[in-house]
Amino acid sequence: MKNMKKVLAALLALTMTVCLASCGETGGAGNDGGTVENSVTEEKKEESKTEETEAPEETEPAETEAPAPAVPDGYEEVKLESDYLGVNVSFAALNDGRFVGSEIKPNKSMDQYGRSEFEVNYYSDEKHKLQDCVKYKVTIQAISNDAMVTESKRYKAIENSEYSGYWSTEIEDKTKCYYKLFTDENTYINGRIMISVDMWSYGEWMPLDDYKKMTNTMIESMKIDILDTNSLNDANGDFPNCHGTYTVPAKMNIAGKDCDTYWYVKNGQVHAAVDFTNEKGNTFTILDNGPNVPQYFSSHVNSETLRQLQFGDKNVLADINIGTVLLNSALEAEYTVVFETDGEKEKSISFSVLMGGSGDFNYLDFKNEYGDEEKKAEWDAMLDSYAEEYFNQIIYNSNTANEGTAEDESSESSEAAEETKAEE
Repeated sequence: MKNMKKVLAALLALTMTVCLASCGETGGAGNDGGTVENSVTEEKKEESKTEETEAPEETEPAETEAPAPAVPDGYEEVKLESDYLGVNVSFAALNDGRFVGSEIKPNKSMDQYGRSEFEVNYYSDEKHKLQDCVKYKVTIQAISNDAMVTESKRYKAIENSEYSGYWSTEIEDKTKCYYKLFTDENTYINGRIMISVDMWSYGEWMPLDDYKKMTNTMIESMKIDILDTNSLNDANGDFPNCHGTYTVPAKMNIAGKDCDTYWYVKNGQVHAAVDFTNEKGNTFTILDNGPNVPQYFSSHVNSETLRQLQFGDKNVLADINIGTVLLNSALEAEYTVVFETDGEKEKSISFSVLMGGSGDFNYLDFKNEYGDEEKKAEWDAMLDSYAEEYFNQIIYNSNTANEGTAEDESSESSEAAEETKAEE
């Protein structure tokens, strides 16, 4: 009986061992199978995660410049160009149902003064274009930095423009105004470009509020573009005077020194200028002033304050000023040289020899020295020699000399006087 129990116990143990072994194999196979299946599942999950993680990034749209503001309804764009200065001007002009037509007329008489002037007219009557109309006189010209700053301090600033500007005549109870806008400093002319606008509405048919809106829209839409090309220099790089009378070479030699010519703004015009230092260490600038008035020499030849001399066979008048405001110089010697005489008209060139700056001299000491007759003669001889050297290198264009009318000269003198006063 005991043996039977032992046998049964042994059989039971063997059976359990076999079962356990069988379960182990099955479990192992199941685990192995489960491992492969789970691995595939995990790979799919990882791929899904990768796809989610590595989804293509959205590309931000490239930055582009903001489009130019659209011209408002009832307005149209006006474009004006100064080939001489290389400037484009555009603005929105009112052109609603009140008008039947418009015209743009360049004032060519101003070209010889280095300015581009346009008359823009929107009219409501084809036969009577100056009745019930809006007129703009737009002038494109240069201005010195000092003159711009000085004028800006005297008048009320314009606030609704991207450019600096001021009101010369602000809108009050009449449909008329006059304002000026300025670019930043332009190194190619050593100054700025100024756009002056004189605009008015004839008749009482335009309400004052409409006129103010029209003016503000023009100011807000004004664009002044400096072009890469202009007519300031000729094909050789030389500096033709805007009148066409003569040309200042790009390279000059004064007092044994090589000089590079550059542009300088004076009286609203661009003028050629050269700088040099003599053997004594005095600094000089020779500044082109443009042709003088047609009868300048003959009307001043007997003046007691002017010196009369000759450069070769050319008649010359010299005017000396001590302590001039121009370039803050110690001395200005202004020369007018007559190229030739055509009837009553004298074809001439005017230029100034300027010595030193305000920090280079003691005004009273220099005035006393120039007051000495012997010293004065030495200074005059030296200045005259520099002036004659300069004049002898000028290229004279006889076929275009001094073709302006007396009326043009009068207009220029008036406007130049205003600009000079502002610079002072």
